[in-house]
Amino acid sequence: MGHGLGLTRNCGLREIAVAFAAANDEGVAGVVAVVPMFDGLGSTLAAMKRWSPLNFLRIIARATKDLLGSLFDRSPTLVPLTAPPGALGLLTSPDAHPGYRALVPSDFNYDTAARIGLLFWSYFPGLRLRRFSRPILILSSSVDRINPPGPTRRHASKCKSATIIELDCEHLEAVIEPTRTRVVHATLDFLHQRAPSRQVQ
Repeated sequence: MGHGLGLTRNCGLREIAVAFAAANDEGVAGVVAVVPMFDGLGSTLAAMKRWSPLNFLRIIARATKDLLGSLFDRSPTLVPLTAPPGALGLLTSPDAHPGYRALVPSDFNYDTAARIGLLFWSYFPGLRLRRFSRPILILSSSVDRINPPGPTRRHASKCKSATIIELDCEHLEAVIEPTRTRVVHATLDFLHQRAPSRQVQ
């Protein structure tokens, strides 16, 4: 789980689901990655450490059913994306559910396709950073319990075009105050310094 902005040469600023899709898009002039997920295996293992044995079996069963059902165009089998510690959910670290609740409406539906529980481990966008030559601002978290800081630092250090700022906050605290203000200021400074004004529309 991460947050990103791509700075495009002809479309202004736009949110992108995965910041490093930009590695394959020549129209992107720069990237801002806020608490990015660079290593799917590390993030999956961090999540699994907080699942009880029973919830582990329930998630794997639902994920398998969902993945097989998708082959036959069936409706997704769901699992909560986030839940309080000990409850059934993919993300159950102490900060996950309160963090989401601070960001979304009270009636927000946390259910997501359960197959994520089987597929997320194989996602490694950080490997693309070696080849990424355009400006990128990486705002990582030193105490992130959703995206472990170790893999984030390791992958970020291999990108020669990266500006790296470490935040002292939980994963979801990066987009709520007071950390949000620091993120906004760092982003604006980065855009003014690394991206010519003619590229910001």
